[in-house]
Amino acid sequence: MKAIAVNCIPEKKGGYHKLQAFLKDFMLMDTRFAKIELNVDEYASPVVARSCMAIAALRGKYPVKVKLRKGEIYLARTDM
Repeated sequence: MKAIAVNCIPEKKGGYHKLQAFLKDFMLMDTRFAKIELNVDEYASPVVARSCMAIAALRGKYPVKVKLRKGEIYLARTDM
């Protein structure tokens, strides 16, 4: 192990605000279910993406369930 001197600590890379905006847009849609299409560089795996979206829905108090089925992520509104 070796310590290397740096001038500053890099900024934290967080996408919390992006998921909140995404969930807000989903709530404005006139549909109960939606399939999520992920880009290759967004998340390490669909499992990680589902977990992040579920946490964002819980923290944002959105009436949304996030499901993972055969590697695909689905959103389901619970208020309709």
